[in-house]
Amino acid sequence: MKVFFVRTLLMALLGLEVTFAQSNKPLYTFPIGVQAYTYRNEFAKDVEKTLDLIASLGITEIEGNTPKGLTPEAYKQMLQKRKLTIPATGASYEELVSDPQSVIKQAKALAPGTLWSPGFRIREHSTSIMRKKPSKILTKRAKY
Repeated sequence: MKVFFVRTLLMALLGLEVTFAQSNKPLYTFPIGVQAYTYRNEFAKDVEKTLDLIASLGITEIEGNTPKGLTPEAYKQMLQKRKLTIPATGASYEELVSDPQSVIKQAKALAPGTLWSPGFRIREHSTSIMRKKPSKILTKRAKY
């Protein structure tokens, strides 16, 4: 098993060297992102150390909301310091329906390109009107 692992590692490293040697460019140049939920346990302990870790891995985009205990503005400053951006943020159905202005305020502060909801609870007796309610609320009430 150990021999197999070593051979596989050597082949992978040689393969990477060959691809860089031929073009002098990395094969993958698109930004690498991560969902903040992936690091939820680390964020709960220390936000700044978690962001340092994420940036050290070469990740440039982080999708998610402001960690608890921080304002969106403070969080955005922490991200900018590490050259991280937020392409999208989200809100629950309940937040969208009960306080759309707050959702929009946070989205503006973080400046994401997309506002998403991680899944509406489609109930057995829901109607298309109920499912469209959040987007109507955001379109009608929010001054984005």
